[in-house]
Amino acid sequence: MNNLFLLLFLASFICLIVGLIKPTAFSRFIKGEITRKKIATIFGISAVAFFILFGVTTDTSKNNQEAQQPVVESTQVVTENKNDNPAPVVEKTKTAPTPTKTETKTTSAPTPMPTSAPQTDRASMLVILKANASSKWGTDYQMVKYEYNNQVQAYKGL
Repeated sequence: MNNLFLLLFLASFICLIVGLIKPTAFSRFIKGEITRKKIATIFGISAVAFFILFGVTTDTSKNNQEAQQPVVESTQVVTENKNDNPAPVVEKTKTAPTPTKTETKTTSAPTPMPTSAPQTDRASMLVILKANASSKWGTDYQMVKYEYNNQVQAYKGL
């Protein structure tokens, strides 16, 4: 339905421009004296009405669902290593995003680390960077992508 209103809006807008330039182009459709004021009134009101109807019939929930990108949540589980190495073992678990409109982020409380921090591989670091950008910018996909790309470039520079 919104496509129909969009086409009618564009047609009335074009007729408004043509009628203001050459009012006699509509002499066979409009009875009586043809003036620019009469043309502007008819097609101006119809253009505004069709524009409002187009805006009302546009489905915004469909556009919002397409704009949202799935966010992968990650949590860290720290366990003690029983070997001679005193460094803790960090395991990553990934959960699928929830299909609800409001997203909740779960992160575990940071635990104090020993003097040497565990080394992370590239894949887990990229997941951490994406989670940080998503937690900072929420559902703003362009800002999440911008923040993520900046952090990846900084990570590559190390």
